Amino acid sequence: MQSLHLRHGAAEPAALSSNATLPPAPSCGAHDGITSDYDLKLHVAALFIILATSGAAAYGPLYFRRLIERQRRAILQGLVEAADEDAVKEAAAGGVRQALVKGLQWVLWAARHFGTGIIIGTAFIHLLPGAHEYLTNPCLPPFFTDDYPALPEAISMAAAFAIFAVDFGCQRSVDYLRARAIRKDAVFADMFESADAEAGESAEHALAAALAADRVHFRRQELLSILIVEAGICFHSLFIGLSLALTTGQEFTGLLIAIVFHQMFEGLAIGGRLATVNADTLTWRDGKLWLAATLYAATTPAGIAIGIAVRRDFDLGSAGALVLVGTFDSVSAGLLLYGGLVGLLSRDFHSGELKNAGGGICALAIALVAAGVLGRWA
Repeated sequence: MQSLHLRHGAAEPAALSSNATLPPAPSCGAHDGITSDYDLKLHVAALFIILATSGAAAYGPLYFRRLIERQRRAILQGLVEAADEDAVKEAAAGGVRQALVKGLQWVLWAARHFGTGIIIGTAFIHLLPGAHEYLTNPCLPPFFTDDYPALPEAISMAAAFAIFAVDFGCQRSVDYLRARAIRKDAVFADMFESADAEAGESAEHALAAALAADRVHFRRQELLSILIVEAGICFHSLFIGLSLALTTGQEFTGLLIAIVFHQMFEGLAIGGRLATVNADTLTWRDGKLWLAATLYAATTPAGIAIGIAVRRDFDLGSAGALVLVGTFDSVSAGLLLYGGLVGLLSRDFHSGELKNAGGGICALAIALVAAGVLGRWA
């Protein structure tokens, strides 16, 4: 989605001759709000169009997960209840269900890694260039345009460092609680000291419980990374909705189409990740998954609603609005870069499902992530 060019006011300064003086900077803002030529019904319709598109994209992978779990239960039930005379029919039905489950799992797997590329591409292709445009607008004070033109990148870096500190603190807290729980288990103290069979069985049970705890710990880290990414996307989406609500004329239709596709790609990215997190401990009915998807789906429409409400008093070309939107875009870029590169991509390949995967599977995952360059046209 192309960023909005909010260069209201005077035109670019003319070329300077050797003895010419520098003209004053153009003033920010072109009007005192939108008072005419505003199609309220069209903007309200756009709100519901984007709500439906975002919801379908975010909920779709969760619905696929529901189908997978339903087919798995049908397969298990068929194996338990099958009679001898119906063995052939049950085997055929089970084969079809298994093929359906495998196909849906591949769809979710592809959406998961393609979404990682879209998340990273959104930060590099949309947010950072847009933030740079806002914060270096010629109507802003010289601090933004001349003294510190790299301010958007600095804000993104600070946001990435800050979210790293939060992530690190959360992981250390979880590690500490897990280690304290293990120390309290007397079985571990006797694991290598007791030679009787009962103690050995207890040790094996404790070891299995520890491995299960490790899996739950990894899933919690993954969920935290997804929430970091979603926070960045939601910040970004709120201002996308605000921009659309304050756009009128011929630009509105083109921007609406671009935002619809943009929301669809990002929704698939969020939904694909949510549909595969905590697969061992959560079901599709778990409210946390649907709440996270709903939060994403509602953010851009919420921005549109806010824009409609303040359209008479708010000017996206004002100095305050330029600094506000540019700052939040920079923060969002930092969150997405850390969450996408460290929390999702690195974790998938270093300690996740792709750690011991074959070369072909890894190459396919890398290709799907690299497809994030399509974000240029999203």
